[in-house]
Amino acid sequence: SERGIRYDRPELERITRGYEQRILRWERAALKRYGTALRREGAGPEATAWLKVVDLLTAAPCKTDKGQARRVEKAAAIRAEHGFDEGWPLQTPQEVVRDTVYRVLADYNLTTDKRVKRTKVERTISIGSENINLCLGYAKGRDRCFLRTWQRFLSLNKLLGTYLRPLLGWKPDLTRDDINKALVGDVAYPTWRLVPSADDSGEEGGTQQARITGKGPAVQTAPPVVEACEISRHAGGAMVYKDERQIELRVPVM
Repeated sequence: SERGIRYDRPELERITRGYEQRILRWERAALKRYGTALRREGAGPEATAWLKVVDLLTAAPCKTDKGQARRVEKAAAIRAEHGFDEGWPLQTPQEVVRDTVYRVLADYNLTTDKRVKRTKVERTISIGSENINLCLGYAKGRDRCFLRTWQRFLSLNKLLGTYLRPLLGWKPDLTRDDINKALVGDVAYPTWRLVPSADDSGEEGGTQQARITGKGPAVQTAPPVVEACEISRHAGGAMVYKDERQIELRVPVM
């Protein structure tokens, strides 16, 4: 454990649970803003139905499967009552984002713009932060309002998905990379590289510029909220931090 980084695990768990509640609130806020904008544009009954469905499907999960099923049935009944198409407004939040991004890009003739990012495998238009930022430069009204709120949701989602959940091993369907990031007890064991090389598992990493890189977890890029949970490995010990920016240049000079 001498090369490991120790964390205050209970504090890390407390912070993660808090952020999980916040991310649900932001997801709900994004969808509710979309419905409120619909109402302002004159789609009264449709907007009211949208907001009811959002309340049903984004509230905290019911304690029983039967209760959750009743919620879904009630949402479906509202949809049928208002004569909505099969998918609306029971779309997932991601589908709403995709529809919004596609619509904004089409309205401003941006679908073939070189700035538009596409997925690596299927080469479809991505709904990631880069395309959302592009759309925000053009979108107006309900679309702009919705995308700005969704942007905040994405930043929280990255914090949880990249750092907090992997550290605690709380991600479903853990990949090998996720397992490497997880704490062993309350200690993380990142792999450090000076040059491109493979670790014991055969995984490649490192940079040709000989920059010192740490991975599994990526402690160098950990946000302040994660760094604040680092504690001494020794009873009664204290943490001493140093500025390691451009350390590769400073070491030879010294």
